[in-house]
Amino acid sequence: MSTQLPAATAIAEVAGRLKALPVYITGSAVAARNYDHISDTAYSDVDVFCASPEALVAAGQKLLNGGFKL
Repeated sequence: MSTQLPAATAIAEVAGRLKALPVYITGSAVAARNYDHISDTAYSDVDVFCASPEALVAAGQKLLNGGFKL
């Protein structure tokens, strides 16, 4: 069993890789970060929505180059 990052840390790592791209981070990681009654490790992924097909390709490649798993 692996140790999970706090949601704020995971979001910051993803956001740092995708800065300057038209993407939106949302989902359970954001909820875990924003609400005190939810554990900050109560998420299984960081959801990224892209504003265009081009942003999707660019974001995917940046994450893959950074060692992320899609």
